[in-house]
Order: sequence, then structure tokens, then C-alpha cells
Amino acid sequence: MIMPKEHGMWAWILLPLIVGIGSATGPKVLGMPLLISVILWFLAFTPARMIYKNAKKGIPQSDNVIKWCIRYSALGLAFVYVSLSLQIRSLLVFALFAPLFYFGVRASYAGYQRSFIFEITGIVFLSLLSFGGALTVSGTLSQADVAVWAVLLLFLLDRNLQARNAVRGGDWFEEEPPKASELRFVFRINIFIALASLLIASLLLEYFMMPKIYMAAFLPGFLATGYFFMRPPTSVKSLGWMEVAVAVSYAIIFLYLKSTL
Repeated sequence: MIMPKEHGMWAWILLPLIVGIGSATGPKVLGMPLLISVILWFLAFTPARMIYKNAKKGIPQSDNVIKWCIRYSALGLAFVYVSLSLQIRSLLVFALFAPLFYFGVRASYAGYQRSFIFEITGIVFLSLLSFGGALTVSGTLSQADVAVWAVLLLFLLDRNLQARNAVRGGDWFEEEPPKASELRFVFRINIFIALASLLIASLLLEYFMMPKIYMAAFLPGFLATGYFFMRPPTSVKSLGWMEVAVAVSYAIIFLYLKSTL
């Protein structure tokens, strides 16, 4: 199977949609086809990127890559149809993100996928999936959905800045792995980023008149940063898996609080 290599991308793509679906008022089952279709199109993204890159370089295409791209895309289209059948307003989601899929495929060949501006812009666009999930479930958008999106976007930007700082500041791509002392300096900066995020989260929650207890959703990320400060990571992969765990924790805590408060 052809699978995405970027662990953190799972969090950036699925977290907004899951939080949007889970926090909206209405039958959550309406959002399941949309969620499955997004997962399938994310899986299709990697082979599509490989096909585009090989075509531009004039390299013969791999039959296996083409096969999996067709499989993921066909299943993705099937669930797009199911999603539209249940809630026609989900068409807005697909209309917005179809161009984003195309630009993402081109980015790998053009070489700007690691650009800071490209990453931040991508995260802002992907965070809008929160609205897509809420719109699919409830058929409308409310101020509460805007509040959920704003806090979620802050979380995504916080984790992206920290991950980018850890990867770039650690010089993981050099021949020698980064020293523990170098990484501790990097994660000391990340601790300040995490504290700033908590402060901004407090201000956002006050502005939207939401309970401050929602700041608890940021706690696993803060603890992960502190853990890596005390015990620096040994590979970029460990950073990626930690970001996935932090994103899952955010979704669980936030949706639990949303359902109980």
C-alpha cells in the first residue's frame, strides 16, 4: 500500500473535521461520509503527488502507485456522493478543498511545500474543515462554531510552530544527530511558545464567553513540550508520532468538555 509519510499531516487534516463534526448540534452520522471521503483523498494525495512528480520529470510511472491512486480516488468519490446525498451543503467543502488538493500536489514538485508561508496558509485552510464538519451535521453555522474554529486554529498554529522549530532548529538533516544540549535550547523556546498559546487561548475563550476549562485541551501539548525538554527526542519520527498523540488528546478532551458543559 502507498501511505503518507508525514505523520503530522494526519492531525492537520483530520483534527479540524473531527472537532467540527463532534461539536456541532445534530446527528453526527451525517458527518461520517465526509470524514471518510477526506481520509481517502488524503491517502490518494501521496500517490497523486508521486505521479505528478514523475510526469514532470519524464520518469516512467509505477503501476503500483497508479493502482493505489485510482483505488483511493474511486472510493473517495463514492463517499463524496454519499455525503452529498445526505447533506448537499457539504458541496461547499469539496468545492473549497479540491483546488487545495491540486496545489498540494504541485507543491511537492515546485519545492515550496516546506515554505513557512505555505505551511501557515495550508493550516489556515485546513482548519476551515471544522466549519465543513459543523455545516454537514447541523446544516448551518453558529457563533459557537466560530469559537470552536478559532481555538482549534490557535492549537494547530501552536503545534506547527513548535514542530517546525524542533525540526529546523535541531539540524536533523545533518550527518551527525543534534546534541541534547542543542535540543534543550530549542524546546526551551517551544515552552515559551506553549505559554503564549495558553495566554491567547484564555483571551479567545473570554472573548467568545466560553469556560476557561477548555484550556485543558492544550495541556497534553504543553506536557509533551516539557517532556521533550527534559528528554530530547532521538528522531524526527518520534516528534511526528507525539504530535499525532497530542492532536488525539486535544480532540478527546475538547469534545468531552463540549458534551458535558
